[in-house]
Amino acid sequence: AELPRYESNRFEKKVHLPTTSCGDLVAKYGTPWYMKVDVEDATKICLDSLVRLPLEARPALISAEMEDKTVLQRLLALGYQSFK
Repeated sequence: AELPRYESNRFEKKVHLPTTSCGDLVAKYGTPWYMKVDVEDATKICLDSLVRLPLEARPALISAEMEDKTVLQRLLALGYQSFK
C-alpha cells in the first residue's frame, strides 16, 4: 500500500484555542482523589498551577511523568511525601 501524500504547507495555519490550568480545573470541578498528569512536556506547568490551591483541595494521589528531577521537587513542594 502506498502512503498518503500531503502538501508541505499543511501545518502553516495557526489555530488559537482557549486554555485552562490544572489548578483551575480542580477549583471549578472539585478535587479528584487521584489525578493522572499526562500533558506532554507540560507536567511542571500543571503541577505549578496546583500550588495556589489549599492543601485540602489538592488530589490525594498524583501520578506524573518524571520529565526530570524538578517534577519530584515540585511534588515535594506541594506536600506529597510518598512516592512509588
